[in-house]
Amino acid sequence: MSYVNPLHPPVRAAHRSSYTTLAGAVYDPNPGPRFPVPHRQHLPQQLYAPSSKWVQAMGRGKPSSYSIITMRDKSSGASMAELCAPSPPAPAKIASGDKVLFTVKKNITLHILWPGYDRVECSRSFGVGPGTTLAVLVSEFSKMFSRYIEINKFVQSSRPEFQIAQPGHQGIYFNQLILLSVHEPFEDHWQADVAFELPY
Repeated sequence: MSYVNPLHPPVRAAHRSSYTTLAGAVYDPNPGPRFPVPHRQHLPQQLYAPSSKWVQAMGRGKPSSYSIITMRDKSSGASMAELCAPSPPAPAKIASGDKVLFTVKKNITLHILWPGYDRVECSRSFGVGPGTTLAVLVSEFSKMFSRYIEINKFVQSSRPEFQIAQPGHQGIYFNQLILLSVHEPFEDHWQADVAFELPY
């Protein structure tokens, strides 16, 4: 005979939530579909965390996130090729509205953690100051991804489904990349949430 606690009856499976407080810190190797259009796929980058346990303990996480959206078709995200223009993108492309992100002069670090390219992790220091806006950060991330693809187009990926394309071969080209949002997973460290368009 099984014991049933009258104060805490069993929770039925239908009432259980899949939510976890670790959702933003875990890496799903098989992400499900997250876009209404079938030809778009998420690029599942691992969330940045400092390698030093001391830095992790003394620093602070900053779960801020700023979404990007094109006004042309109201779809989530904007083409990185368009955002890579010499001038910052129009504020209309930023869902949360363009805004000043920094009030003091300092350096932040931008990170790319492309799946399958663990040995070529990319990070770059970027100087910001009073008046540096979200549009400037978006443009800088787009240029960084452009350089990253150019440098690693002949590097073999350990995950073929996210292989960066060699010229004339199958894989992911820069003009397929869609910037969804930028976020700050740890103090003064930023990442971009990215998807890519699949060939029709």
